[in-house]
Amino acid sequence: MKDKINRSLVIVLVAITLTALEGISYIGQRILVGKGIFYQPLSEDSIREAYRYKPDPRLGWPSPERFGTGDFDHSGSRVIPSFPDPEQESCVSTYGDSYTWGTDVTAEFAWSNVLSKMLDCRVSNFGVGGYGTDQAYLRFKYNDRDKAKIVLLGYTSENLVRNVIQFYDFLYPVLAFSLKPRFILENGALKLVAFPQLSAEEYRTMTLDPGKFLRYDYLLPGGPAGTVRAGFPFTLSLLKSLGNYRIQAQLRGESFWADFYRAEHPSEALKITTLIMQSFDRDAKAAGKTLIVIMFPWTNDLREYQKHRSWIYQPLIDDLRSKGIDVLNIGDGMAKHLGKRSPCDLNFGCVASHLNQEGNEVTARLITDYLKDRNLFPR
Repeated sequence: MKDKINRSLVIVLVAITLTALEGISYIGQRILVGKGIFYQPLSEDSIREAYRYKPDPRLGWPSPERFGTGDFDHSGSRVIPSFPDPEQESCVSTYGDSYTWGTDVTAEFAWSNVLSKMLDCRVSNFGVGGYGTDQAYLRFKYNDRDKAKIVLLGYTSENLVRNVIQFYDFLYPVLAFSLKPRFILENGALKLVAFPQLSAEEYRTMTLDPGKFLRYDYLLPGGPAGTVRAGFPFTLSLLKSLGNYRIQAQLRGESFWADFYRAEHPSEALKITTLIMQSFDRDAKAAGKTLIVIMFPWTNDLREYQKHRSWIYQPLIDDLRSKGIDVLNIGDGMAKHLGKRSPCDLNFGCVASHLNQEGNEVTARLITDYLKDRNLFPR
């Protein structure tokens, strides 16, 4: 009788322990979904929001239906308060992601508008939040409204990861509609994998079984990056996630995109990014334009530079300069401006945040000085 009671007690204790472990693992999984370590299909509300506007057939977002509304003027540029007429000829145009757009500051304080004031001419801002270099290049390629002779391509240090995905939700689950085109390598050259044009019902099916639609996405759940599909059993899923590229980077004490800068990385992100920028530079020259790549560091990139005097994205800078592409590393000027101050002082936060008003002002001044030093504008 005593043995039966002991066995029952052991069974109860094991059941309680496993239940508690599953509960803790479930909470951990919920947290890690937001970090891009676990993938969870979109909710019905997110799917409806995704098709609130008709997607751009080449780029995914922003929808052309939004041009002329909110912060977009009729040309598709961000509103430039100092030179608000989109029909006015621009001296400079910009492409890139949210750092180029100037997320988290109003249009007045975005560096594109501050740069317009410093140069005394319109700087059209065609940056888009969430963009990879691939989308920025394609937006330039198809933008017949852009007549500027100087083109600035903004690049943030983790953008090369965006260049090897087709679904932004695998990287940051924040955008309602986040399908995108990407380039792959075929016989050493770029080949475009076009934007997957899906109906709302097909989009819903894609979110449930992305492997059937997105075979070229490096972050595809179950793929080499270690992205895991959220689900039961939660403890087992959590153990599987230990191989995720973000967790491995955290264990090494580095940014999750650092490993992608290795020339031998299986994603080939560095080579693909270099070739995209080469194509951008070639097309700009063919149109009689001058391309300058603007390298933006994240706060942790600046912290690492202050400690070790090296940039995480230096391999890309070296590749581009070896191919004759003009590069301005904003990080150098920011580090000099900061001195011993924290990089957080130029941003709204200390982790994965955007430039604040001071950061945008510094960026505009550094670009102005560079353009004038290059004799592209008179002093």
